Amino acid sequence: MNVLLAGSAVLAIMGIMGKNAEILFGGVMVLWMHNCARSVKNQKARFPFFLFHVSFFTFLLGRPLLTIVRGEGLTAFEVKKYGATFESVLLGLELIYLSLLGLWIGAWISNYAEGKIHSKKGKEPGTGRKIFFADSLRDDWKQASLFVFACSFLCEVAVTAEKVLFIVHHSYVSYYADFVSQLPYMIYVGSTFMFFSLCIWLALLPGKKQAYIVLFLYVLLRLPMAVCGARLELVLALLFAMTYFFFRDYLEGKQVWIGKWEKRLMAAGAPLGIVALGMLNYIREGVSTGFLSPISLFLDFFFKQGVTFSWLCAGLAHIAELRCRGVVSYTFGPFIDWLRHGTIARLFGAEVLVTGNTVQNAAESNLLAYHLPWLLFGKEKYLQGHGMGSCYILESFLDFRFWGVLVLSILVGAGLFLLFPLAKRDVLSRSFCLMTINGFLYMPRANALQPVNFVWRLPFWLSYAGIFVLGLILEKIKQKRKHVRRRMGEK
Repeated sequence: MNVLLAGSAVLAIMGIMGKNAEILFGGVMVLWMHNCARSVKNQKARFPFFLFHVSFFTFLLGRPLLTIVRGEGLTAFEVKKYGATFESVLLGLELIYLSLLGLWIGAWISNYAEGKIHSKKGKEPGTGRKIFFADSLRDDWKQASLFVFACSFLCEVAVTAEKVLFIVHHSYVSYYADFVSQLPYMIYVGSTFMFFSLCIWLALLPGKKQAYIVLFLYVLLRLPMAVCGARLELVLALLFAMTYFFFRDYLEGKQVWIGKWEKRLMAAGAPLGIVALGMLNYIREGVSTGFLSPISLFLDFFFKQGVTFSWLCAGLAHIAELRCRGVVSYTFGPFIDWLRHGTIARLFGAEVLVTGNTVQNAAESNLLAYHLPWLLFGKEKYLQGHGMGSCYILESFLDFRFWGVLVLSILVGAGLFLLFPLAKRDVLSRSFCLMTINGFLYMPRANALQPVNFVWRLPFWLSYAGIFVLGLILEKIKQKRKHVRRRMGEK
């Protein structure tokens, strides 16, 4: 692995000094392979680190790789198609290399620190601790969290059905610009508890069959929106379920969670799923896929998802404009928007920022996902619902330049490397770590705070509080029943 690291450094230096994007990209790919190889050494414990790099490749590396292989010229393609510049493409590749390097440094630091703690204590850090959920009440908490999940799941079914019906009668793009829910507000509120209650229930370590059923329902609920064009939630649901099974396989000493059947399912399902997602690209646009082979659809999926690289390069070509839009911070944008326009701020008269492509969001929000399409697409196309997401690399560079990208990547690398070991500590740690998984995996195309941007949301806190109280009530009911039975037995 040291050879890969040294080789990537040599290629990167040659590419930067010679201003050759293809050579620099070669250094990026070698470093990416080095990081993947590092996670394979202890694949069960480091699975989140590996999966993040798969996501990183999908959003940031797949398109430039295919562009080079097709002989289209990396810089020429981005300049011609997306309004980037030669310098912004080189800068984008430099920042990607720096981020991958930071991920490796973070992984190395966390691995070193974990080894020191392990050698001092002679066991995994924190194992056996009981916080918030005591073992004596585990069944009560499990029933309570499953009940909350069931109720919120039904609410989410109603919310999803309304969205699907809107897209069927309008279009996928107009959904982001014109959709306004007509459901009772309490239905929407109830749906916001689904993912949090699911993570708490899974953190209480249910049986394999129970987990299969609940996770299957969770994934199945995301299928209708995926057919309509919104594939992201389905992909994240599948990856979340897979990550949970890898975590239980890592955690359990006796029961095997990733057996032969699961391995075969993943081996066959991954390429077939990618081909199906590639087909959805064209179905959403109303284009026939009959002329495309499965291999073409497979490659096309990575090319289209890799548009994040193109928007990264295009955004870097407009650094001055993005820094002069009155934004406090892109990196901490979700938290700043919550402070200015969230539930507490609205009690003091603050305006609500409605989700979607609106003029208000382009003017007042701190989210790059609104400012970048407004700048690159223009007002008319932006208001039609066209977007491009964000990228943690671009956000941290706009705010803090090269140091911002490096420090953030180190923190992400350390967090991913320690995610499973930390989740072994107790139910509270386990549930919190599960809640961060989707955010980590989507981070290459999302905000820098994506893994933790649920922390300041009220449903996150109410989920814990509600399940805790409901568990106590269930325990009281059980105790009363036991007391009644005992008294009847005495009579």
